[in-house]
Amino acid sequence: MRVTAQQHPSTKDGVRRAIIPAVRPNYRRMHDTLIPSVQTFFGKDGSWDGPKNGPQTFFIAWDEVINGQVERCELTILFRAFGDESIESFVRGFQPTAWWVNEFDELPKGAISKMASRAGRAYLDERPKDLPPADYCPVFGDCNMPDLDSWVHEVLLGQPELGIEMWLQPSGFSPDAENLENLRLIDANYYESMAARFRSEGDEASVQRFIANKPGYTPTGKPVYPGFASEIHVARDTLKPDPLRQLVIGVDQGGQAAAIIGQRTKHRTAAILREVVLERGAFYGGEEFGRLLGRVMLDEFRHFLRSGGLKLRLDPAAKQRHSATKEDDPRTWALDFIDGLVAETGLDENQLDWDIAPTNAIKKRIGAVKKLLAYRAENANEGMQVHPDCKVTLRGFAGGYRYAGKQGKPGEYNSIPDKNYFSNPHDALQCLALEIVPELAGEEMNSTDPHAAMRAAALEPQGPSWDDDKPTEILF
Repeated sequence: MRVTAQQHPSTKDGVRRAIIPAVRPNYRRMHDTLIPSVQTFFGKDGSWDGPKNGPQTFFIAWDEVINGQVERCELTILFRAFGDESIESFVRGFQPTAWWVNEFDELPKGAISKMASRAGRAYLDERPKDLPPADYCPVFGDCNMPDLDSWVHEVLLGQPELGIEMWLQPSGFSPDAENLENLRLIDANYYESMAARFRSEGDEASVQRFIANKPGYTPTGKPVYPGFASEIHVARDTLKPDPLRQLVIGVDQGGQAAAIIGQRTKHRTAAILREVVLERGAFYGGEEFGRLLGRVMLDEFRHFLRSGGLKLRLDPAAKQRHSATKEDDPRTWALDFIDGLVAETGLDENQLDWDIAPTNAIKKRIGAVKKLLAYRAENANEGMQVHPDCKVTLRGFAGGYRYAGKQGKPGEYNSIPDKNYFSNPHDALQCLALEIVPELAGEEMNSTDPHAAMRAAALEPQGPSWDDDKPTEILF
């Protein structure tokens, strides 16, 4: 109905019209679930046409106040199942205004783009020629939180460049849980009882997906941070840096480098303000990434480009010596990165507080982030909050950053997270978190000046056996 009201009035009779196919894989599920829901919503309004177990057409007309004027609106919903057809074949010939995909995780990968290519074609002969296209969403839909193996998880939680907007229903365990008034007519403790039943069968994945609204574990992966909850860890309002506090920047080195910009706002509390990540498939050298971060600093954090304004902590692998350099020129990714940052911002290198993170022990690094997440869950005034624009980082929290399942061993997972697109900003986040809760770095932090040795070690050549993909216990 909203999409219909967003259309331009017809040049023929002034009516705003829309044709929207509602799509499911088969008619049995459509008649069992989707059509009854629509009938309940509209009641006796509108008219239905079509066979009992096949395609149905629903039509409704109404008057709506738009821009202070009463205007006529007409909506036609085509309930259609694609069955065994390919999506490419199914959408061919359709001329809809938009598409409604109910339970869209049942669709094959690539369906959204193919549907979007056919949207907006309805009533072209009635569209005003002197006005721009109506501003609305060509494909919209709904589903439960997908599991980590679903293409939907990848598209919604992994590719922000596609221009997809997403709304997450609050967890059933959250104070903001929805529909409790009705669900309590079924069971006074509806979600808690459901969770108990799932857990009695050893099915924690269903608790996460269907109640907590988080990606569930599968035999191929589970999230690294199950304690992450968007309703408490994602800031509701835009986080702004405190000009009186130092910025802390965690940096993950490599061709797919990433940086996380944040602040320690008070004891045990971190505000994650900005992520700097590369597009999929893009690879930068150290100097190039340093310049990229420098441009972000100039555009958004210029106030902090001063002596003492920045603290940078780099992944220990950044001290790896370039394989092609000569013995008397021990260049490292870290030094190239600092050169790029200095060249772009105009800062003197002596004004930068930069060092290697105190540990590469994966349990301690992940533990630092988990600690901040736990602080937030226990006390709303402590712990970590993330700016909502840090989309790749947040999608990593939602399950993109995960432990892979052991092949041939269902229910068992590797102890080291996957190296993937989401691991880059999360490695950077861990470097930042260790500065906020340094006690988790353990023995490495006991020295009165633990970074003095690291600074020297960063310049030392590394042998060919260095394995960047296999975190090891590095003690300086």
